[in-house]
Amino acid sequence: MTQEVEPVSYNFLLAWGCHNAATQVCLPASNPGQFWTPTDVAVDPSGKYVYVADSNNNRVQKFDGLGNFLLQWGALGSGPGSFNGPLGIALDSSSKSVYVVDAANDRVQKFDGSGKFITTWGSNGSDPSQFSDPQFVAVDSSGNVYVTDGGNFRVEKFDSSGKFITQWGSRGAGPGQFQGQEGVAVDPSGKYVYVADSGNYRIQKFDSSGNFVMQWGSPGSGNGQFGSGIGTGFSGFGPGNLAVDSSGNVYVTDTGNYRVQKFDGSGNYITQFGSYGPGSAQFEGLGGVAVDSSGDLYVVDEADNRVEKFAPAGTTGTLCVIVAAAVGSTVAAASVQWLRAYRDTRFKAMPWGALLISKAENLYYRVSPRMVGVVERDPRLKKAIRWIFVLPVLRMLSSFALMEIGSAPRELEHT
Repeated sequence: MTQEVEPVSYNFLLAWGCHNAATQVCLPASNPGQFWTPTDVAVDPSGKYVYVADSNNNRVQKFDGLGNFLLQWGALGSGPGSFNGPLGIALDSSSKSVYVVDAANDRVQKFDGSGKFITTWGSNGSDPSQFSDPQFVAVDSSGNVYVTDGGNFRVEKFDSSGKFITQWGSRGAGPGQFQGQEGVAVDPSGKYVYVADSGNYRIQKFDSSGNFVMQWGSPGSGNGQFGSGIGTGFSGFGPGNLAVDSSGNVYVTDTGNYRVQKFDGSGNYITQFGSYGPGSAQFEGLGGVAVDSSGDLYVVDEADNRVEKFAPAGTTGTLCVIVAAAVGSTVAAASVQWLRAYRDTRFKAMPWGALLISKAENLYYRVSPRMVGVVERDPRLKKAIRWIFVLPVLRMLSSFALMEIGSAPRELEHT
């Protein structure tokens, strides 16, 4: 029987870190913008800022949505603002506060968006507000903080200042029990909490007070199942981390099968992407996942020390910008990167401007540096148009052209 091939669900956009695209070898590094075992990622809803827990470098790095390095904070230690193996990272709903699970120090630290230390809580133990191998963190729309406490097989809930509210869970395989829980995420309403119960190969869904609602998943490689990773050289197994988008869909890093699976809020399988390897849209050691308000996904590949960014397939037509000083000039590298960050595209410089080729829809665009055209097939167009005109780098360039979509090469005349 011929197996049906699932359509491409997400297009690879770009990757950043120390990944070497030429050799596909990415060794640990400590320079700004590089990683040594990154573990988790958080993104503000607009996709403007991305935060990465760079675990073995004991720091947090902040990037823009294209992976350009902005700033970093942290060093090995146990004082305020220092880390010993940061694992999980999350933003509050206003994106003003960054929460980091400082695993080996058995605590959570809270910072502002520039890395300024605000507060911390936690110590080693099993009492409320204590941790034993804390893993990941999520923040709901009211500012409540949920932390998976791995060694105590529970989830702890706090307010935004670290005051203990409640806890749930114990070791086992029954509903509401855990065996190596990792990721945690909250739906946009703050009503439901999802936990990746990796040792039991399942996702568990609770209400915000910790009452069990439902579960899904089993060991395997089929749709909705989670793999063991046996024979691949990576120790990950089961569901590792998860994120919930603005529509309530749940994205799960299936560490043993080297893929990301998407479900609705009731656990119904929707789609998946990814495979084992060091190439684009491949993974050799999945870490955290985050989603912005436009549905773009940010996925940590721990083993390849990089972050990969994806966009939903079938959404080409987002604003594309070609920058050129004159006809025949080379398309600016920065513009190419900016465009690729929005949709999976390829460029070919031409004497009269540029030829744009979209892999997702096999559409071709012929662009002249003098032309102006816009097609509103994506809700981000108007916002993006306003945004680009205030970018200093674009203000310094002599001209720019907005692309209009078409089913064949075409050129728009300047009006």
